[in-house]
Amino acid sequence: MQKWLYGSIGAFVLIVVVWSLLPKPLPVDKAVVGREDFVETIVEDGMTRTKERFVVSSPVNGVVERLFLEPGDEVKKGQRLITIHWDKDLTLTSPADGRILKVMQESKTYIPIGTPILEIGDSGQLEIVADILTTNAVLVKPGQEVIIENWGGEKPLLGKVRLVEPSAFTKVSALGVDEQRVNVVIDITSDESMWKNLGDRYRVECHIIIHKLPQALVVPTGALFQKDNEWTAFKIENGKAVKTQVSISRRGPLKAVVQSGLTEGDKVILYPGDKIQPGVPVKY
Repeated sequence: MQKWLYGSIGAFVLIVVVWSLLPKPLPVDKAVVGREDFVETIVEDGMTRTKERFVVSSPVNGVVERLFLEPGDEVKKGQRLITIHWDKDLTLTSPADGRILKVMQESKTYIPIGTPILEIGDSGQLEIVADILTTNAVLVKPGQEVIIENWGGEKPLLGKVRLVEPSAFTKVSALGVDEQRVNVVIDITSDESMWKNLGDRYRVECHIIIHKLPQALVVPTGALFQKDNEWTAFKIENGKAVKTQVSISRRGPLKAVVQSGLTEGDKVILYPGDKIQPGVPVKY
């Protein structure tokens, strides 16, 4: 009886030791390779601006009266705006229908010729200007669709590229690096009622669509990493990690288009760490 008991205990201990030495499955996050419409975009911040703005300036040296108009006030073409006193009184009128965008000279004072007094524009006629890197600008063409986000409304707005300016300029990045950028002008195509609260020089986020592929085979970019200059992913097969070379044709910030190496329905490991090696047991 004692021999049987000691034997059972020994066998149990052996089983526990062997089990403890077996590799434990590593917990991982997984994604499934599938088909969906792939959209490649260039994302940049933009700023709204009034399509036509008029700066009312003093045509003479003289004393300007106190201005009682304020930003946001509506004006009509030909409406009296302000009087300037010089050899004789000179009345300045509005050059167009619109709203006062900015008042530069409010108080009564002497001003020299050419001094800006106020800006007028139609806030219902807005466009967006986004400055983008010249390396991206070569991919942007008039007529391309734009999704406008983070503008303050509940839903994104739609727009279209109207113009890619032909001349670039140098801009210093937040990291202090000189960048060559070019302005892209975008028309808002969504109904004006959706963006009536947008004003002049408001910040927006522009997603310029440069390529579309319907029902493309895609994989999350978080599953991809480069090994020996080759794109690689870890598939999950029979509970183990399997290293696989992947060929991709296009890559966006979140998804990439698969040419070969993966098929629809494959399970892949997201953001594999150093512990993930070929043949390692995994669980999700």
